[in-house]
Amino acid sequence: MPRLTGLLLLSSLLALPAWAIETPAAVQDYLGELERVETATAPQSLEPLLAKAEAVQEALMQIPGGLGSDALIETYPEAEYGALQQRLRGLHLQRGMEIFVQPLPEFFFALAQRHGREADVEFFRLYRAYWGPRLFPIYMRPRALVIGCVQYGEGLLIELYEDWSRYARRHPQDYQALVSQMLRDFEEVVSLGTCACGDRASVIRELRGFIRRFPGNPAVPAASKRWRELKAGSEQLPLSCG
Repeated sequence: MPRLTGLLLLSSLLALPAWAIETPAAVQDYLGELERVETATAPQSLEPLLAKAEAVQEALMQIPGGLGSDALIETYPEAEYGALQQRLRGLHLQRGMEIFVQPLPEFFFALAQRHGREADVEFFRLYRAYWGPRLFPIYMRPRALVIGCVQYGEGLLIELYEDWSRYARRHPQDYQALVSQMLRDFEEVVSLGTCACGDRASVIRELRGFIRRFPGNPAVPAASKRWRELKAGSEQLPLSCG
């Protein structure tokens, strides 16, 4: 490399703020895929874009200094943090009392409507319905001292489980890992949940509804056991998280 060219390149790198050099590669991967989807002339699968969004989530939430240190997202100076949030269209960055990186349901649903296939539109319609206004699962209620409690007894878990099960049947090749994990999470919350927002009767009501709606579900044996224990007042697991 000619000496002058090398000096110019070095000067341009030194002129960049530190955050621009240290930003994870996942950020540019996500932005590149987003641009590809938005400029495509034919319907596109948004599954790779969501995977890259999750990679950004993982990268920014990593703790470079080890347990007890700040997550990477917390280390950016305020101005650079704001610039990063502006660049990452479709993702919400949060730090302070709550620290997380989350794909924005409305953004992805609108993107699916403009550039996705039928499977993408349906997926992100469910994805949007799953997340509440504070980017908290709709069946959970945020609380000050714990992650959140589950709103049993309102039928939300049952309806959501049925919607995601229907999607899995209609589009078995799309978003397989995420849909499967979503269904497993619902099954675990129904059969093993220990953080109810309401009383014993609300949990019994939800369990009974799930057992009746999905009699052949693999979670039914555990849900039935839990239901019997709650009815008898002899549960092995706590009902509330305090």
